[in-house]
Amino acid sequence: MENDWENLTDPILLSVFSYLNFHELNNASKSCKNWYRVTQDESLWRELSFRYLGSRFSRHDDSWKSELKRLTYHAPVHLHQTCESHVDEVYNVCFSKSGKYIATCGLDGNVKVWLFGPNTELLHSRQVVDPPSYVNYVEFNEAETHLLLNCMIKGDTGDQCLLAVMSIEKKFAVIAARQSWFPNFRGTWLNNDTFLNADVLAYFFSNDNIKLVACTFYEEDLDDPFLLERPLLDRLSDNNVDLRSFLEMERDEFRPHFVKVIDWSEWNRDSPTKRTEDSNDNEKVVILFQRSLEWDGVQRIVFYKADIDSETPSVTDPIKTIFINYGCTGVQLSADHRYIVYNFRGVCEDGDKSWYDKEVDMMVINLAKSDDKPNFKIISDSIRLLYYTCFI
Repeated sequence: MENDWENLTDPILLSVFSYLNFHELNNASKSCKNWYRVTQDESLWRELSFRYLGSRFSRHDDSWKSELKRLTYHAPVHLHQTCESHVDEVYNVCFSKSGKYIATCGLDGNVKVWLFGPNTELLHSRQVVDPPSYVNYVEFNEAETHLLLNCMIKGDTGDQCLLAVMSIEKKFAVIAARQSWFPNFRGTWLNNDTFLNADVLAYFFSNDNIKLVACTFYEEDLDDPFLLERPLLDRLSDNNVDLRSFLEMERDEFRPHFVKVIDWSEWNRDSPTKRTEDSNDNEKVVILFQRSLEWDGVQRIVFYKADIDSETPSVTDPIKTIFINYGCTGVQLSADHRYIVYNFRGVCEDGDKSWYDKEVDMMVINLAKSDDKPNFKIISDSIRLLYYTCFI
């Protein structure tokens, strides 16, 4: 019997070992040199990663075994607390820059701010729109005084998409709003009183370029309770938002959805000597997730260089493009502007029918720099990556 085990071929051993979990596989590797050799086969550890962690991406570490160990022991999943306040599906969750607060929004039309801690508690809540209208995006500004919202307004004459600014300090009042001509363009903050919108009216009705517009708002005196309770749509007629286009993109078959802006000065804030003499602190990298006009088409992440303080908008080509076969459900930029995280859902197809997968995949892009100027270098050409590195 002992000789029979020793004479088993590698394919048979691999088939037997494929039924073991990672603890059992480790124990089997201690039996003899031959079994140790076979248990190091990458196919076994790759299958374990898929089975127990749902990971379907290319590995980040040198081997699937070390990747499984990393994700098991260094990236644990633990239920901290169940926060029950929304009465319908939650569409977006966002941490403030300090990590002290969490903002949520969803299908029930509510926006909520929570104090994060050992016992997370609800601080503010407001019904921004009434169902079937909903809020599908929320983002803190750096000072944690305002929230940027993306609101879908359902009406008898059609749907409207609005980007709105909510004041946390002034009883959650909506203080500014602009129409977003692309329903899925969420916008982002450029600074504490300026948010980014996309002028896509020209996109539908002419051959003009798509413009990214800096929208600077001015707060009114909101001591009057009437002003605090004004409906969201009434804010569209206010003249408290200045508009300035700073970047134009050629019209093509992709629609802008999510956007983030990288500030290079964040990387060298503590080391001013690292900046070159011709460095421009106003020059940023705008990262756009764009969806194809075809519902099940290829999506892409596009990087543009732009001077956000320029008096005249620059017309520029992308400095880098990453193609993705998934629909994006969320994006977050790290506080130090070195990492950007995307949540994706794959597209499933069955004949003429297609839909988004229920599982949410995560992709982290490491925006590590090799110089003060953009210089992209892609470490891997694989599309489905858990950890994607490019040098800026």
